[in-house]
Amino acid sequence: ASGLFEFVQRANRSLELGENTVYPVILDEVNRIHAKQIDGLHGLFDNTGQLTISTTAGSMTMRLPSNIAFVATMNVGPGFEGVHEMDDALKSRFAPMPMQRMPFEVEAKRLEAIAGISGSDAEAIVTLGRQLATQHGNGRLSYAPGFREFERAAQLLKHRVGDRKHALVAALMGWYTGERDPDTGDPVRGSDSDYHKAFAALRSRGSGGKVALPDAKAKTA
Repeated sequence: ASGLFEFVQRANRSLELGENTVYPVILDEVNRIHAKQIDGLHGLFDNTGQLTISTTAGSMTMRLPSNIAFVATMNVGPGFEGVHEMDDALKSRFAPMPMQRMPFEVEAKRLEAIAGISGSDAEAIVTLGRQLATQHGNGRLSYAPGFREFERAAQLLKHRVGDRKHALVAALMGWYTGERDPDTGDPVRGSDSDYHKAFAALRSRGSGGKVALPDAKAKTA
């Protein structure tokens, strides 16, 4: 509460000085917060714009200036564990804005810039990851890697941890269950596991034929 109070004071001073500055407060993954823990904050998100808190000197009412904006983020869907259903009282205080996935070129460029890898490696990671995401969306896989897994794959490639194939398999497919050959990373024959299905998806050229899972002999540039 003290950190928020100081932030509110800064916003108040800015408003008094006539500055045209918006002070955002980001509530990241708000649906991971239990409803009972966030009930007391509801007044901050509606037109009352105030919150009463207890301090060692007694209770204190915090009133928000008009230049503070609250933004909450959340992941939805059966693939996200540990989340809570938002109750109607909290939903009514926010305007939902569904976010679309970044375009392929933007996601690859972002990965290239963050990880410091080549553009071709970034495109390979995003292409393979999206092939897995497509299979997940079709109900064929239980899990799809996201941008965090892309970053891990990029770091493995950048630092040449194993050959190119093993780096991609380890980062993008590590959470899939199923037996695999410890030397090649290939699934054990006859298996119908998630790992086997994911490996088959990466072996295919389902993303416009750009990239398929490289052979073990292929090295990073």
